[in-house]
Amino acid sequence: LHVASMSILFEPDDMRYPVYRIPLAKASAPRIHKGSASDMRRSRVEFLLINTKQVIEMKENNQDHPYNFRNKEQEFAFSLSYANTAGVTSHLEKLRDLATKPRGVR
Repeated sequence: LHVASMSILFEPDDMRYPVYRIPLAKASAPRIHKGSASDMRRSRVEFLLINTKQVIEMKENNQDHPYNFRNKEQEFAFSLSYANTAGVTSHLEKLRDLATKPRGVR
């Protein structure tokens, strides 16, 4: 998971799947979901949840091709292994607030 100034990029380990770019201006406020996952090694797991109206898919099968814009409601859940979920959520909230403002106000 890569956090940029105006979007979130998710690059899966498996190259068959596309890289997902989630524009923060099209996303709802990020939130934390706490729950247990029976298939995970940890008993309690925190997920970063993001709902978006648009996601851009690129580099599917590790090949360059035109970007695929998906304009539909989608929810993404990310499990952060090396970062504090609350800290990332707070940072994303600030970036999302900036991304939703008009260009002249940013």
